[in-house]
Amino acid sequence: MDKLKNIISKNNKTFYDYRTKKVQSIWLRLFFTVIISMFLTFMFSAIDNSFIDAVLTVQSILVGFSFSVLFFLLSGAKIKSVNEGSIEQGQKVKKLKTLSEELFYNVSYYNLVAILSVLVSLLYLLPEMDSSRIPTMVLEYFKLIYTWVEIIIRAIFYFLVIESMYTFWRTVNRASFFFTEKLSLGADIG
Repeated sequence: MDKLKNIISKNNKTFYDYRTKKVQSIWLRLFFTVIISMFLTFMFSAIDNSFIDAVLTVQSILVGFSFSVLFFLLSGAKIKSVNEGSIEQGQKVKKLKTLSEELFYNVSYYNLVAILSVLVSLLYLLPEMDSSRIPTMVLEYFKLIYTWVEIIIRAIFYFLVIESMYTFWRTVNRASFFFTEKLSLGADIG
């Protein structure tokens, strides 16, 4: 559990302007994600199984892709130190090393959110219980609980799907920036 908290914490620390180091708040985005999730939850009374199938497929493919990126970041994306060159290049290499480490946590956070999204999708697909074997009084109680649990699962599902889409988009943008900056250094990287 501590490792999951560490991934979330390290990912949250990557919300800053790369050039100015000005910290960007994550709370406004999370607040709007919760609001949109609640809106979708109450707007649609159920989630269509074909939509869940599509989410499962896309999330599974993207998780596989992001694991490949993780292994790439851990093995082949090392940035060599600058032995010769300007102070500016040295600073750029230092920033790129930091960005490379941050990308690791961005991709790890994406994997965490996407896998949770897959698990909640599967939970939503669980079959309904056979109500013919339950006494009527108990059945009414279970129906009320089931209704609220289903609403909560739907809200969590929407939240995780939105969060995973945003996180994937943000990580792709950061990775593109990383590789653009890395390529601009030319032969000084490995």
